[in-house]
Amino acid sequence: MSDVFPVQQPRPGVSFGGSSPAAYKAGGAEADIFCLWGEPLAGTAAQIESVKQAAKDAGRTDVPRIQEVAKRDRERAAKVVEPRREIAVDG
Repeated sequence: MSDVFPVQQPRPGVSFGGSSPAAYKAGGAEADIFCLWGEPLAGTAAQIESVKQAAKDAGRTDVPRIQEVAKRDRERAAKVVEPRREIAVDG
């Protein structure tokens, strides 16, 4: 992570999200809010447990708040991200 910290107190919250073991580990260790993408309920429960375990493994006494991104928000985000995906991947 970074050695740079905000002057503002309380500091702004850090949001993180993803659906991979690396995302759970990083978000569990550092995030205030962990975002999920509306997976089926059984999958969501497993994701939340992965984030909680990652927070515990990182020595945290708290866990990130879980926020689900609704389907309509995913659809809006896709309209913004998809046209730029080639630029992001190919540089």
